[in-house]
Amino acid sequence: MFHYREKIIAANMAKMPQWLKEFDDKIKEEERKEEEQKKKRAKLLEEARLKLGYHVDHRSKYFKSMLEEMELEEKKRRKEEKKRARRAKLGMLKPGE
Repeated sequence: MFHYREKIIAANMAKMPQWLKEFDDKIKEEERKEEEQKKKRAKLLEEARLKLGYHVDHRSKYFKSMLEEMELEEKKRRKEEKKRARRAKLGMLKPGE
């Protein structure tokens, strides 16, 4: 019985470096995503400040509505790009587009 447990422990200890690497990679990815979110929020706050001419709190109603508006514009832009790419692929693009 003890030999069986020792074998399991030895096998798990052999896998330990791989598990630690996977854990570190996961932590680094989460930190990267968090940093990306902070940069995005700072960029949006700066855009709002430039648009209004004064500092805007990220919790304000105006900032939230502006954020929704910007997301809608971005969504429309991506949709238009997809449409244009699809038409270009099919050869239906008109001159000047």
